[in-house]
Amino acid sequence: MNVAQLKRIAGFYGRVLASFTQIGCNARRMGWSQPKMDFGGQRLRSGTMRPAMPTPDNILDLPALITVTIPPEWEDMNGHVNVQHYLALYDQAGWPMLERLGIDPNYFLNERQGFFDLEHHVWYLAEMHIGDQVSAHVRVLARSEKRLHGLVFLVNVTRCQLSSVVEFVATGADLESRRTAALPDAVAARLDELIAAHDALGWQAPRCGVMSA
Repeated sequence: MNVAQLKRIAGFYGRVLASFTQIGCNARRMGWSQPKMDFGGQRLRSGTMRPAMPTPDNILDLPALITVTIPPEWEDMNGHVNVQHYLALYDQAGWPMLERLGIDPNYFLNERQGFFDLEHHVWYLAEMHIGDQVSAHVRVLARSEKRLHGLVFLVNVTRCQLSSVVEFVATGADLESRRTAALPDAVAARLDELIAAHDALGWQAPRCGVMSA
């Protein structure tokens, strides 16, 4: 292919790109808006993945699973809490959450049933710093025969900020076969109670839009 041919090809693609650009400009002048997507009833512009978040006061209506004061060793070179410790707080909140479902370590040992996490979506919303007091709160969204869908919120009580939210899906698990399993009846019944109570809250739960039980 010679130089003249390359120039003709470049000119062709340049005209195509200019045409698409002009179409976009004309659409905006005519008042056409960017397409929107509906994630769980929340209107989001395409390209964004952050729904409206509840206020700290909203979340503090839910019981605290844990309350932690940020220690000095959690600070990283950016001068704030490193992301690994956000995840550690979510993990620490796991046992109190299971206790609300009637599950303790003996349950895992004796019944040989447990939970496996399947998906996480994490929003990092505000920095946490040494000495801040942070609490974790859970809202249960839905369940199926095997799965649980919910949210854990990290509230910076010291600064009255919502620091982070993790949306998760977990499944019941048979610890002998190492496979997913149906939720035990007692656990499912307790989840149904929590879902009903949390649905009655006066604020909408944020969702990433791609996860479900």
